[in-house]
Amino acid sequence: MSNLFSQLDLMLEQYLQQISADADPLFAGLDLGGSETAPADPALAMLFPDAAADPEYAKFMRMTQERGLLLQHRADLAMIIGELNGMLYSDEQLAADVQQLRSDAFLFLQDELQQDSTDTDSPFDEAELYENWSEDAADLAENLELEQTLREIQENAGEVDLDNPDFEADERVKKQLQQLIAKTHPYTLEFDAVGAARWARITNLVRLSVASRVISETGMSPLRAAEAGELAADHAAVLDWLTIFVDGLSTAVVFLSED
Repeated sequence: MSNLFSQLDLMLEQYLQQISADADPLFAGLDLGGSETAPADPALAMLFPDAAADPEYAKFMRMTQERGLLLQHRADLAMIIGELNGMLYSDEQLAADVQQLRSDAFLFLQDELQQDSTDTDSPFDEAELYENWSEDAADLAENLELEQTLREIQENAGEVDLDNPDFEADERVKKQLQQLIAKTHPYTLEFDAVGAARWARITNLVRLSVASRVISETGMSPLRAAEAGELAADHAAVLDWLTIFVDGLSTAVVFLSED
C-alpha cells in the first residue's frame, strides 16, 4: 500500500506542477488556483470533480479550489505513507502483528470449523472434519491450509522478520504470512480521530482513481467489469484490499466518534 500511495502522490505532484506553471501569482501565494479546464486524465478528473453544471461556475471553482485540494491531498498522503513505512516494516510491530494474527485466525478457524477446543498446539482432526463438513469441500481445504500455515509460522516464531535471510520458513509460508498480515493489519492499526479521517480521505481517493482507470479501460464500472470478467487482476486486488480496510476503518471511526 505504501507503493500504491506513493504512485498516487506522484500523479498528484505532476498535476500540481502542471497547473502551477500557469497559476496566478496572487492565488499561488495563497495556495489557491487551478486549471481552467478539467484534467484530461480520467483518474484526476474523478479526484477533482466539477460540482456545478454551469461550465463558467465549474471553471471558477477549479481556478480557486483545485490547488488547495491538491496540497491537502498530498499532505495527507505524506502522513499516511510515513505511518505505513513506520508500522509495516518495524520488526517489533511485525512480531506483535504475527502473534495477534495467529490468535485472531485460530479463533476464526475454530468458529468456521465448529471446533470448541482452544488448544492451538494440536492440529484439527481432518478426517473428522471432512466427515462432518456439510458445505463446499474447497472451503474446508482452504481453512485447513490456513491452519497449516499458522502452525508453520508458530514453529518459526523466533524469526518473524520476513526480510531476514535466516528466517527458516519457506517462500510459500513467507508469502502467505505477508498476505495474512496485509488482510488483518487494518484491524490492528491504532487511530486517533484525525488520523482516521485522513485514512478515510486517502482510501476514497485511491478507490476513485482505480475506478476511473477501470471505466477508462473497459467502459464499465468496476462492479460491471468484474461481472463481465473484464476487471484486471491488479485493479481487483486493490479494490478488494480497500474493501477489507475500509470495513475496519469504519469500525474505528464509529468507535472514536462515540468515545
